[in-house]
Amino acid sequence: MCLLFLYVNDDPDENGYRLVLANNRDELWDRPTDPVNYRDDNKWVGGADLEPGREGGTWLGMSTNGKVAILLNILSSQRLDAKGRGSLVRDFLTQDISAEEYTKKIAESASQYNPFHLLTFDLRDKCHVHSVTFCEKTTTRKSTSGYHGSDNGRDLERPWKKREEGQKKFSNIVKNYGTIDQKDQLVENIINLLNDKSCHLPDETLKEQIIKTGRTDPSIIADSIKARSSVFVYIPTIRYGTRTNTVILVDKGGNCEYVERTLQTPVDSENFQWETKKLQFKLTDDL
Repeated sequence: MCLLFLYVNDDPDENGYRLVLANNRDELWDRPTDPVNYRDDNKWVGGADLEPGREGGTWLGMSTNGKVAILLNILSSQRLDAKGRGSLVRDFLTQDISAEEYTKKIAESASQYNPFHLLTFDLRDKCHVHSVTFCEKTTTRKSTSGYHGSDNGRDLERPWKKREEGQKKFSNIVKNYGTIDQKDQLVENIINLLNDKSCHLPDETLKEQIIKTGRTDPSIIADSIKARSSVFVYIPTIRYGTRTNTVILVDKGGNCEYVERTLQTPVDSENFQWETKKLQFKLTDDL
């Protein structure tokens, strides 16, 4: 499970950003993961799943020539025989294919996977955000520059309240600090947002979705709704929650800063220890 806030601008000011991305990865604390690094002969940057049978997949990545992909699992019942979804991000970043073409390709085979949202875009292609959602049926969307978001809901048009409220805070942060000369304040405020433990309740969309997963015990339903209603997720009973914050900034000149803040493992649920890693590079193709 993950949460995404996104701002793309096809024609920023000289002191502005073409991309501001904020992402939380919610996952089992003990799932083996390799922190952010350059991958596949420096073709792309991101973390990597090390779970046996799912090695090399990822939830978020950026190619060194400006392609970006984000995967968000949908909260639902899961099929054990489904294909691993993490390859969906890596394949887009390493193949010579446009975001629009890739979205159409994945839409045709989406039923092979457990439910997901996949968002892709190319900073060289007017920042059009393409998304494919699979949950019982498959839908695709194309969006232009501006603010975007995604959560673990079944329908991007029906956001969970935490995404709706978080999107407002994110847009205010970008409007107030979204310039190169305020980069440190921008990153700091986004990280604070990604670690906000405020509950956003009531949330009927979230409640409806949790019930559809098959839960019947009222107390379990209530606890699950509360735990997932905040931007920062913390469920120590199953050793699960927000374990990685990512911020990606790309300015008009194609200079990229990739910031990953991740929980050190093994995770001590009573005493979190965080490690921050920053990678800086210039996109290889002209924007």
